[in-house]
Amino acid sequence: MGINIKVEGDGALWNPTIKSVKVAKVVTGSSAEKAEVAVGDSIVEIEGRQVAGAKANDLRPQMQFEVGQQVKLMVKKPSGEVRAVLVVAGTKRE
Repeated sequence: MGINIKVEGDGALWNPTIKSVKVAKVVTGSSAEKAEVAVGDSIVEIEGRQVAGAKANDLRPQMQFEVGQQVKLMVKKPSGEVRAVLVVAGTKRE
């Protein structure tokens, strides 16, 4: 996808409740950059699944993608604008 994220959660370290997922880095030339995902954006949904309030282990299946698979994210900009973006899963190094 071409992003690094920062996850904030509450509760047990092995399965916290997610408070937020923010974009910490966008890889130059990635599908995320082309979709105008930016550092500071919040990911509020992954493939239709609400992020905030979910248990980390419950989101794990939504985070397992094949290289080349399109992934729909709902992204909230710092301005409050929420929009859908499609990104393409890449290798772990991307």
